[in-house]
Amino acid sequence: MSHRFEIGVHVLYNQWMVEEIHETTPSNRIKRPSYSKLAEWVKIAWETLDPNLIKNSFKCCKLLL
Repeated sequence: MSHRFEIGVHVLYNQWMVEEIHETTPSNRIKRPSYSKLAEWVKIAWETLDPNLIKNSFKCCKLLL
């Protein structure tokens, strides 16, 4: 589950890198994305996961009663 989630966030990060014009730091490095942007990516990546995958992951870890 975590691998698919990480891929989802990574894809969104790559889209952000390509599609947006970024501010730079005084040393001419790209500023990091905002916390709200990161939270948005996490939300989108979480929503794209199959609910059965999440359910089975919890069962596998014995977290469901």
